Amino acid sequence: MQSVNGNVGADLLVLTKYLEENVASADLVLSSDEVTALEAGVSKRDVAGEHYTEDGMKG
Repeated sequence: MQSVNGNVGADLLVLTKYLEENVASADLVLSSDEVTALEAGVSKRDVAGEHYTEDGMKG
């Protein structure tokens, strides 16, 4: 396993820190008004350019 910060144990703690919250979010139900508000907020942000460089995609 390749470590992000040189300490695999610490990396695993970061990955599991919010696991319970992330799993619980699967049960989240939003009203149509909430979905509309979220979509409106997201659509206001312009995204341009590549997320990763070509070298970054090589892994």
